[in-house]
Amino acid sequence: MSLSLEVKKFVNSESIGKFVTILLPGELPADSAEIRAMNRERAAAQKAAQAALALEEDERFAKADADEAKKALEDARKALEAQNKEFEAQKKENDKLKSEHGKKKDSLDKAKKALDELNAKEAKLAAALSAAKEAFSASEKAEAEAQSVLSALKKAAEEAQAPAGEKSEAPAEEKSENGKSESEKAEEKLDTKEDAKPESVPEAPQAEEAEANEKKSEAKPEAKEEAKPESVPEAPQAEKAEINEEKSEESSEEKTEIKPEAESADETPASDEKQKPSPTLPEAEKALADARAALEKAKTELASAEKAHKAAEDAAKNKLSEHEKLAGELEHLSPLFEAANESFELARSDRSAVNEQVRALEKSNSEAASKLAEAKKAHEAAVKEAERLKNSVRTLKTEHESASMHYLESGKGETLLLIHTAGQSLFTFRSVFYKLAMNYHVIAVDLMGHGCSDRPDYFDYSTASHAESLISFMDALGIERAHLMGFSMGAGYVLEVAKRCPERVISIVALSPGGITGGMPLPVRMMESALFGGIASRLFRVKTVEKLLGECLFDHTVIGPHEVNEYYKPASDGESRRAIRLTVSSFGEKELMASLGEIKTPVMVISSDKDRWHSLEQGEAYANALPRGEFTVMRNAGHLLHEEKPDRTVELVRAFIPAGYGDYDGREFS
Repeated sequence: MSLSLEVKKFVNSESIGKFVTILLPGELPADSAEIRAMNRERAAAQKAAQAALALEEDERFAKADADEAKKALEDARKALEAQNKEFEAQKKENDKLKSEHGKKKDSLDKAKKALDELNAKEAKLAAALSAAKEAFSASEKAEAEAQSVLSALKKAAEEAQAPAGEKSEAPAEEKSENGKSESEKAEEKLDTKEDAKPESVPEAPQAEEAEANEKKSEAKPEAKEEAKPESVPEAPQAEKAEINEEKSEESSEEKTEIKPEAESADETPASDEKQKPSPTLPEAEKALADARAALEKAKTELASAEKAHKAAEDAAKNKLSEHEKLAGELEHLSPLFEAANESFELARSDRSAVNEQVRALEKSNSEAASKLAEAKKAHEAAVKEAERLKNSVRTLKTEHESASMHYLESGKGETLLLIHTAGQSLFTFRSVFYKLAMNYHVIAVDLMGHGCSDRPDYFDYSTASHAESLISFMDALGIERAHLMGFSMGAGYVLEVAKRCPERVISIVALSPGGITGGMPLPVRMMESALFGGIASRLFRVKTVEKLLGECLFDHTVIGPHEVNEYYKPASDGESRRAIRLTVSSFGEKELMASLGEIKTPVMVISSDKDRWHSLEQGEAYANALPRGEFTVMRNAGHLLHEEKPDRTVELVRAFIPAGYGDYDGREFS
């Protein structure tokens, strides 16, 4: 039969292939009543096991929470301990600064008090020094006047002792009268000096100087003691100023009085009997000596007063320097003291906050421990209940459900199985089937529940069950090893076969591998939902299939009304739609992707660049996850790449699988 006739037969026949009966995976009970009872018991056991797993998860979360709370509590306690140490150190430093601040302040107060005392003492000594200077000045004036009187007396005495022959009586008398008058004037001056002497002499501040002055004054003659000024109490500075003014006025009056007396000494009548007796020369000398002694004492007292004033001034300067130093230290210490107080308050606040946190964490830790205990208790009870229910599930005689699978085969050489996806049949391979049969022994299979294969009652349509049914199909036909080619979800089924029986799979061609994605239309995505899957399957119509084919094609000319009807046949009745819905919802792509590393079989992944449902990235992810995976991109084709580019598909398969009896490059798989 020519290729064109074979293709025509393929397209127009309801069933052009053969059927083979296989045993499906899964045990069956003896009758429907026992099946229902077993299913109920099994469902209860599974539900209990799921509850136990959920409680185990809760226990794990509770344990994690308890561990986290415990760790947080330990960290908080460590932080509290650190805060306590820092607080104690800060408190110690604060106390130290406080004590130092108090000591400095006390020292400053004492220095200030001593400085005030020294200032008062210095003021007194300054007044005493001023009085001593005035006394010294008065003594100098008295000495000068006494010296002048003594000179006058000596002159008068010399004139009185001159020879009588040289002078006349009248002049002698006149001179005698003049000498007498001068003597009286000198005596009056001496009296005036005694009155002009200072009444008060400042006391020396030092005890030794006072005793020395006392001894000196006792050792002097009585005449000197008479000339010594009497001590008067210290007057304030204002009073002293008035006294000085009066003394200066008296001294000036004395000078004015002495001068006219000296000038009119010759004119004084010798016969005046009421005048005082003129002092003799020894008396004038004695008065001069007394004046000199008073001057020496005034000098001594002035020097003592200056020394005491200087000592008091130096002491005041030292105290002032000490006061300024202490004030500077206190000024420098005050900000440190304030900063230490602020740090201390902050440390106290931080310690209080950490204390509150520790208390809250202790409470949280207690609650977490309580929840963990409750979770453990609930989990243990759930595990016991799950074990009890598992053991209570009845055991029946092992029986398997059987079903017929429809297939089409052609060609010679190594066997190549073609596996379609959910919602299709072997009709999808019509454009590549006989072209591949020129090189291989090609077998196209209708999956269980699809195409012309049976719709068994208890088949669950999972990825594992479809893979097991394909292995049973190979057993039924006596196929030991084969190459497998799968499209979309069919690629997932052949990869599962390679994972379960790697020794029976030579190589794999995966066309647009994957399951339901976000790029697919809503009716297809709803198939995955347990709630809306039945509704979505019942809404499948010819128009729905036509719309879906339009979305997954890049070249729309390859599909006509006849092809749309053929694609619709697998979903035209309720049993078929149920099989499709269960196949879609049970496809475990995540588990399959996670196990791709276990597949050591050579795999070529072919993806198309215009595929809206499965992207190039998804195909590349499959290839990268496979230890011996290859990735090939087909240009200008949609999801149904073997429909749009059949020749290119066959070319890639022939290049990848070096088997059969046609042209190939002689490659061999190890």
